[in-house]
Amino acid sequence: MYEAQLLAKRSILAAQQRMCNTYNAHCQPDAFEVGDWVWLDMRQYNTQRPSRKLDSPTNGPFHITRKVNNSYELALPASMKVHLTSLRSWMMTV
Repeated sequence: MYEAQLLAKRSILAAQQRMCNTYNAHCQPDAFEVGDWVWLDMRQYNTQRPSRKLDSPTNGPFHITRKVNNSYELALPASMKVHLTSLRSWMMTV
């Protein structure tokens, strides 16, 4: 009985490791560096457009000026009244 449990546990751990390796091979986080150009996802911001459906989903490209922990400071124009730092999940590469 103990040997069967041990075999089952090893099989489960091996299957989990294979699934983890397969998933990680396709999902690499975007690595942004200072000086890169990125698009900003605008779905999180309220705009003056009459309908969110008609609004453009992205804005940019913007220049990354500084990295702050998991956020990045962007060189945004003064007319955009949004916070200068943005999370990596709200940016896309050019």
